[in-house]
Amino acid sequence: MIVSKITPQKKNQGRYNIYVSDGQKEEYAFSVDEHVLVSFQLKKGKELSDFDIQEIQYQDQIRKGIHLAANYLTARMRSREEVKQYLLQKEIDEAVLEEVLHHLEEYNYIKDDEYAIAFVKTYMQTSDKGPTWIMARLKEKGISPDYINKAMDLFTEERAIEKAIELVEKWSKGLSKFSTLEKKQKLYEKLVQKGYQSNVISISLEEANWNSDEDEEWNAIVKQGEKAWHRYGGDRLKVKQFLFRKGFEIDLIERFIHEKEEEI
Repeated sequence: MIVSKITPQKKNQGRYNIYVSDGQKEEYAFSVDEHVLVSFQLKKGKELSDFDIQEIQYQDQIRKGIHLAANYLTARMRSREEVKQYLLQKEIDEAVLEEVLHHLEEYNYIKDDEYAIAFVKTYMQTSDKGPTWIMARLKEKGISPDYINKAMDLFTEERAIEKAIELVEKWSKGLSKFSTLEKKQKLYEKLVQKGYQSNVISISLEEANWNSDEDEEWNAIVKQGEKAWHRYGGDRLKVKQFLFRKGFEIDLIERFIHEKEEEI
């Protein structure tokens, strides 16, 4: 086949349509990126074998993948796995995918080690997420264990405790209707969900300024106790069992029940 004509695409700047002729008729053959056009020195009159065309199209797929990935990476950093999944969605052939990713790494478009560090810093400084949550997200994004472990060195246990203490003190303000024990259970569960480890949680609950004072604990048992008193029709035993399950001290429970009975 002989290249008979090369024309720029109107809608895709930087891409060119290649036409070939067998000496009798001319027909459209394929399109290429400008870089590929120059690389293979494509011009009118150049002879192309089937192998040449396959190689040209292979290299063009690589260029297409690089362009797609470069645009995808303009918004923010992405992991290698994120870019890979994106290119697969864009129907980049798996046969050229690894070559595309290799070029992206060579050009420093993809750097999983730096991505992991940036990810940890961002979530550590701007969110309430703990180390376990962050590690799980990095794993989902295909970051290698070595890069994850190195990046997580930034999130020291001391820093995790500081953040957990801040969260305990913040969240405890919305738990005034609960007993101290129930508050502790709820705070523990929330910190686990946010990705903090048990030893960090235990220390934060011990060091944080969150425990109820006497008045707050009494107000809490009154709120819970009034509901129980109404629900169980003033059944002393059932109310006592209910409040005990809620974590209130037995002396406080007896005081509440005594005062309720005094009202009758």
